[in-house]
Amino acid sequence: MKFGANLKKIISLSDPEWGPYWMNYHQLKRKIKREIAVQAAADASSSSSSSASASSSSSSSTPSSSAATVDKLLKSAAEVEFFRVLREELQKVRDSTLPCFKKRVAR
Repeated sequence: MKFGANLKKIISLSDPEWGPYWMNYHQLKRKIKREIAVQAAADASSSSSSSASASSSSSSSTPSSSAATVDKLLKSAAEVEFFRVLREELQKVRDSTLPCFKKRVAR
């Protein structure tokens, strides 16, 4: 069974009062898929427009191209939004489990 389907089943069987504290896995997965599609479209358009210049230069992977990819991701609004939502989701889970953890440690 896939993780998302399994998680949905577990959530449906869990106590409803815990509902607000579950991570919204499907929302995060949709954001990733959307960004992958956007990046693939951008890469396809840039590769077709730069095909003439690619024939005159080598296409080897260099550290500078890796750094350029990281810079591109850091400047991507969708990437920044994904990590903002991820941080909120993790904070939500942490806030719900931290009191239980503290009680167990105190015992």
